[in-house]
Amino acid sequence: EIVSAEGLVDSVKMQVSVNLHNPSCVAATIKSEMVFGIKFNGHRFGIAVVTGLHMVPGHNVVPLSFFLTNTGNNNEAIQQFISGYMQATEQPVTVVGSKLSSQDPFLSMLLQTFSVNMNFQPPSTQFIQGITAKVWPEGLKADVEVFNPLPVELTMGNLDLGIYLQEAPDEKIFALNSALSQTHVPGTVLQPNQKSTVSIHLSILGAQIGAIWELQRLIAAAEAGRITVSARGPVTFTVQPSYTLTIPYSVDNLTAHLGWCILCLP
Repeated sequence: EIVSAEGLVDSVKMQVSVNLHNPSCVAATIKSEMVFGIKFNGHRFGIAVVTGLHMVPGHNVVPLSFFLTNTGNNNEAIQQFISGYMQATEQPVTVVGSKLSSQDPFLSMLLQTFSVNMNFQPPSTQFIQGITAKVWPEGLKADVEVFNPLPVELTMGNLDLGIYLQEAPDEKIFALNSALSQTHVPGTVLQPNQKSTVSIHLSILGAQIGAIWELQRLIAAAEAGRITVSARGPVTFTVQPSYTLTIPYSVDNLTAHLGWCILCLP
């Protein structure tokens, strides 16, 4: 569980709680600091720091400090980790020791072969939760419901999503690119563990509306204008106060409420 997070210029600092099982009948306390490497998908992408470790037989909840520092070589791993977390997918990481894990010579020797797998279980909520869109003669207006699963404010950058029919994943219905929006999406603050609404107003060209007659048929057949879609594309945000990253995002089985005001009575 991620308890808190802070975005620094070149890293994300997270305080996490990890469930560990001590199979022995021996309790242990290690007051000195220990430093471990963190691997994700086989790539080292940060360090974990443990201070004042105390373990009892059986179940333990251990507080750790994670530092995901962008070195240039691990940027993709950080993006994938946070992207998976935002998509409510369990994220497996491996914590590994080395001879530099402790300044104590005896502990240093023991920790050289230390390795433990951990799974980060995010909230079971998608970052993009729903879309309500209306087509007007001037273009498209969309309200996108987003949920911030992190325990820290996020400042939105650009949201650039293609919206596709669920049963025809290569058939784009329209695009939501906030860089082309008449509303000011960049700078919108998403509160921790809360739902927010991002409004995007686009011209017909900016929305890239396609298969309009097919959509008319789908909406007419769908109850109250609801259809199931998938959304995918890059999302940029800043982990407050200052760590900005762009993640690849995708979600399936998303409910979209669509309306055609060009078909409405005056």
